[in-house]
Amino acid sequence: MDVTLFMDLLQRMDSRSPALQICALLFLLTTAGPAVATAQTTVADTSLQTQALEHVRDAFARGDARALLAPATERIEMTLLGRSTHYSRSQAIYVMEEFFRDYPPEQFAVEDTSGAEGSWFMAYEYWSTRGQEPMQVFIRVRTLDDSWEVREIRVERRRR
Repeated sequence: MDVTLFMDLLQRMDSRSPALQICALLFLLTTAGPAVATAQTTVADTSLQTQALEHVRDAFARGDARALLAPATERIEMTLLGRSTHYSRSQAIYVMEEFFRDYPPEQFAVEDTSGAEGSWFMAYEYWSTRGQEPMQVFIRVRTLDDSWEVREIRVERRRR
């Protein structure tokens, strides 16, 4: 229920019935509390999501494997053009540096984002200076208390 509407209703109640007003106020406090907490979480999540989107976009656009994987978990799942495995963060940096040498960045753009509680999936298009068709890049990010970490990177050739 809208808090403003509820407060208006509360004021219109018979002032001779303080017990009814107290019950209504308790109802408001018990039902509004979760909504306020959810709103605060959503604002924080949105801020973290924007931060993650911009960080990944900027690191990929520069071809900067170290910056891209600085916020990565200790073990990261990577699939590069059909080859999939789990790497330590330092191995993943080496693999991404090799990828950027083979496919230097020309352009990198956000295509789509979606989220579930505690994690986001971000889809991007990646164009290399090699002049090939753009590749699809998928990044899975997990949120922590007030930060985020890269959990998975997947790069695929665009399906026709």
